[in-house]
Amino acid sequence: MRLPAWLIAAIVLTLIVIAWFWPVALQGRLPSGGDATALHLPQMLQYDEALDSGRIPLWNDQVAFGDPVHARGQIGVYYPLHLLLYGLLPGATAYGLSILLHMLLASWFAYLCGRWFELGRPAAILVAIVFTGQGFFINHLEHPWSYTTGCWIPLAIGLTWRWLRDSSWRSLVVLVGVLAIQLLAGHFQLALYTQAFV
Repeated sequence: MRLPAWLIAAIVLTLIVIAWFWPVALQGRLPSGGDATALHLPQMLQYDEALDSGRIPLWNDQVAFGDPVHARGQIGVYYPLHLLLYGLLPGATAYGLSILLHMLLASWFAYLCGRWFELGRPAAILVAIVFTGQGFFINHLEHPWSYTTGCWIPLAIGLTWRWLRDSSWRSLVVLVGVLAIQLLAGHFQLALYTQAFV
């Protein structure tokens, strides 16, 4: 039985991402130091506790005189993947799995975008590797909003290209959904950049 080419590409990219992030994927380690330890991991653990108690956290009363968790947007309070991961798994496990999942999505979406721009499979795999390993994601690994919001950029660009090229209403509808999900993901500025690209 011969595997389809897209599945081979997905497997290759998955193996590369797992190898790249092996401390997270295989050892369960999390980024530490800086904002990861001081801000983001505690916020996400508090988010997990709130979901476990059946509520959506809108206010963090653990910081100074309080902090508007939802208004700041960095947690992505209503982001579907956060609701799923943190709703089903322990906080630290969800945090690590979120890194891995979003890096996988970044690579798969960049590959799709490359293919939609009619690149060959090897070139599209290279695009995916470069996008996933680019400095923004690596430098901001301690900031969950970077990869939760950033991974959607190539999918939005690719869908825009398909919509403009083929006048496909399906691509337009999916694009609108992707932009909405990205807006919920935790960083309004990256979502705005994506909308400007589009």
